[in-house]
Amino acid sequence: GGACVSDIPVSQFFGRGHLIDARGHDRITGDLLNGVPLEDGDIVLVLTGRYKLFREPDYYRTFPEVDSTFADRLVEAKVAILGLDTPSPDTDPFPVHHALLSQNILLVENLNNLEALLGISAFHVTAIPAKLRCDGAPVRVVATAP
Repeated sequence: GGACVSDIPVSQFFGRGHLIDARGHDRITGDLLNGVPLEDGDIVLVLTGRYKLFREPDYYRTFPEVDSTFADRLVEAKVAILGLDTPSPDTDPFPVHHALLSQNILLVENLNNLEALLGISAFHVTAIPAKLRCDGAPVRVVATAP
């Protein structure tokens, strides 16, 4: 019931980035955001390292899911996008999808090479999808240091 990709303001696809290092975690919990100065319009990228299994059956079957405490903190901060190096933030019945998308927080899945951002404290993210009248679209995500 949300907006089509083509109806989302282009300004939502740009923002200050934050990398959350969740490697080795079974779940992506709110405590991973402790000390992260989230603001309205920020883009949160989560590194799990699971992208290395892309196209293998385990990539799609077993991945750390985002829990409600993490999602609630993103909603509270009014971030623009959550990006992950997993196929999804959650599984059926998709409570995190509903919690975030109902608040106009976009999801970007299947990212890779987020390790390149480790140690970079300030960066901007651009994640512009093809302007399609649908509920999802391919996107090229680029992070740049100011």
